[in-house]
Amino acid sequence: MWGRKQMKSWVFILIMMSGVVSGAHSQTANDIPRLTQAMDAVVQLDSRSWMFNRYDVGSMTGVYVSNFGDISVAHGDYTYNRGVRGWVRIQFSGEQIRCVEYHDFAGTCRPVGQNPARQAFMAVAVEAFAPGGASSSGSSSELQRCLDRAGGGAEGQRAAQSCRQLYGGN
Repeated sequence: MWGRKQMKSWVFILIMMSGVVSGAHSQTANDIPRLTQAMDAVVQLDSRSWMFNRYDVGSMTGVYVSNFGDISVAHGDYTYNRGVRGWVRIQFSGEQIRCVEYHDFAGTCRPVGQNPARQAFMAVAVEAFAPGGASSSGSSSELQRCLDRAGGGAEGQRAAQSCRQLYGGN
């Protein structure tokens, strides 16, 4: 359930995007600052779900929009962890955000706030603390199941490292 503060953030983002994304076919230089600010807000909100990386607020640059029929994709470059470079693509349909795709999970466009590495880590943590859950001498199948949930990219690698520590893998 969303809190009042998150709902206000989404309303702000959608208002900012409405004129820019829906009119992306005729995008002008005047739209870029608004779109940059809106993308910064989306990534800032989504970054709350990141486990290990920290978004450098206000670092969004190089923003532009591509159109594919009913779908628009806003592209931007940003930094995280005090200067590490990355990119993001935000898909829109009409004035609705469909999903976000990041450089470290290229090819995976997911809903805002639903980080797969965090979900995998939380599933492992719940399993570990459940009665009869994992121990440091866990089976190789438990380790493999955990690694399968970890996903790719930098966050996935960190989640996989946690799996190995939890289940005694190398």
